[in-house]
Amino acid sequence: MTTEDIRIDTANGIGFIAFDRPKALNELTPTGLRSISEALRAWWHDQAIRAVIVYSPHLRAFCVGGDIRFLYNSAKAGDRNAIDAFFTDEYKLNHTIFTFPKPYIAMMNGVTHGQRHGHLAGRASHGRPAARHASQTRWRCPRRASACFRTSA
Repeated sequence: MTTEDIRIDTANGIGFIAFDRPKALNELTPTGLRSISEALRAWWHDQAIRAVIVYSPHLRAFCVGGDIRFLYNSAKAGDRNAIDAFFTDEYKLNHTIFTFPKPYIAMMNGVTHGQRHGHLAGRASHGRPAARHASQTRWRCPRRASACFRTSA
């Protein structure tokens, strides 16, 4: 399940998803979206996995959103199917995260795009906050007034 930009691992009953594309501030590629989705589907009913932690080992950024260069190049090439597939995969992943039956914890540090906060942090799981911000987290949300809000401190 690990790709060149997403590392998937398990240890001691925890599923780990690490963003590993620091030069692009951990933008999510189509392959990365599918990798995360596959991991969550595999862990959904796996009794050995009790929780999931999403993080970036790079202090510069947690995740700034979708791969803009991929979307730009696809639009420039007229590849509407690639763009549609990207957003379909992204929103399916968002739904999977929001409905995931186990604690899903996002450890945010560095640049964090507002939508990534809401979607990757998921929801409060079992009454516990789903997101934790490090002291160096830099909040970025261009649609803050209309679509984004902080859900935890």
